[in-house]
Amino acid sequence: MLPDWPPTEEEAYVEELKKRKYRQVSIQEWEWVPELDNNGLAKVYMLKQFPGVFRNSAGDMVDCRPQDTCPCYANFIKKDMALLYGMLVQAYENQLKVLKDSKYDESKLEADLKTSLTRARNKLSEARELTFKKN
Repeated sequence: MLPDWPPTEEEAYVEELKKRKYRQVSIQEWEWVPELDNNGLAKVYMLKQFPGVFRNSAGDMVDCRPQDTCPCYANFIKKDMALLYGMLVQAYENQLKVLKDSKYDESKLEADLKTSLTRARNKLSEARELTFKKN
């Protein structure tokens, strides 16, 4: 339901880096390129394990991940309740699909997930009814 966050394509961060007066360089070229380029942009490299998070020469973290789309309380509180319950239902369904590939006996966890899924589906139905009544 939601796009992957943060974006993993390096191109997604070029404009934000420019706004902050940075340019991305690879780790391999880090030692060989000047601190500032001809446009006055300082060098940074992306942390492989955290797409969108960079480190500059001073060792400071430069976080360019889009905050308006991050999955956090501040953004989720703005969403419609029916959408949130829909996302929860989808998450439980996906967990149950993945659980089938487990090599362990997951019968208790599967039962718990199915119970939670039923509850979430009921809440989703209620939320849709409320939304329908409002409109």
